[in-house]
Amino acid sequence: MRSYIQLALVKAIQRVDPFTEKVLVRAEIQTRKMTTLIQDFLNLSRLEEGKMSLNVSSFSLTDLMEETMSETLTLSSTHVIKYEACEEVTIAGDREKIGQVLTNLVGNAIKYSPEGTTVSLKCALNNGHVAFSVTDQGRGISKADQARLFERFYRVQDDRQGHVSGFGIGLYLVAELLKLHGGEIKVQSDLDAGSTFSFVLPVHAQISKS
Repeated sequence: MRSYIQLALVKAIQRVDPFTEKVLVRAEIQTRKMTTLIQDFLNLSRLEEGKMSLNVSSFSLTDLMEETMSETLTLSSTHVIKYEACEEVTIAGDREKIGQVLTNLVGNAIKYSPEGTTVSLKCALNNGHVAFSVTDQGRGISKADQARLFERFYRVQDDRQGHVSGFGIGLYLVAELLKLHGGEIKVQSDLDAGSTFSFVLPVHAQISKS
């Protein structure tokens, strides 16, 4: 379904049809959310059953980040997105699951920060490791919440934020998928000062295939 929507969206843009383009963008966003939710629950089930496996290959992390960035710019007109790319780097890992990590972090930054604010993506290569970070200008996260942020089903309760949909599994899955790749997720945040989520992966990852 999503591929048909994307094809129709491209044609609407080519025809300069603003109304159809707007409708299709909204449809693509909702389809993407549904797909992500299904993937998250499937991955959660596999982790709980000890059946999570990785389809390991060598791939360009730079290309994957640019794909994520391009998709984000297409689907999000509510925030200013800044991207600081790193040099070309190839890593060994599961491309699809690392893509889920990137999409989740960028999506969270957009979801939990006010419209019109900036979301910054950075990538840097250093001593055989690649570091990636996503920074937002949201409400920030308390130290108490940070300590539990990557627990399964844990959700931050913040009256200032208002109701934000979710099930509390996205960041848990991010942490677990990165562990399988020999990486680790970290958060740095202060109340009313935004948040930065970052992770480091070895270029030659020590992969856990199950």
